[in-house]
Amino acid sequence: MVRGLATFVMGGAEWVSSTAAADIVLQPIRRYLNSHAAGLPVDADTLWWTWFAIGLSLFVLSALLRSPAARLGWVLFGAASTAMVYDAAAAPAQPVAAGATVIWWVTLSFAALRRRRPTARSPADGE
Repeated sequence: MVRGLATFVMGGAEWVSSTAAADIVLQPIRRYLNSHAAGLPVDADTLWWTWFAIGLSLFVLSALLRSPAARLGWVLFGAASTAMVYDAAAAPAQPVAAGATVIWWVTLSFAALRRRRPTARSPADGE
């Protein structure tokens, strides 16, 4: 079961990372992490997978558990990702790449930041 879920997630991650639209966001982030990994006790590939795991965890915790801390983390993750993309994108394409990052992040945020529907209470509920 766990192996099947891991295979599914890795396959989905590979599919997303292989699309041209995702490359607008993911390639600059990878370049940013590669260029800033010097002097750290971990390599750029570890930073990349850490960034990916944190983003996925924050998304799941925000969308499924609606954790306020995870939601704040999701907002900060989106801001940091946009800053990394802007910094690492080629000079003339920086605003477009950052804009594409925001579009991806906002689209995912519909699930991660959705509000709970208020439940109607009747006087018969005892309150």
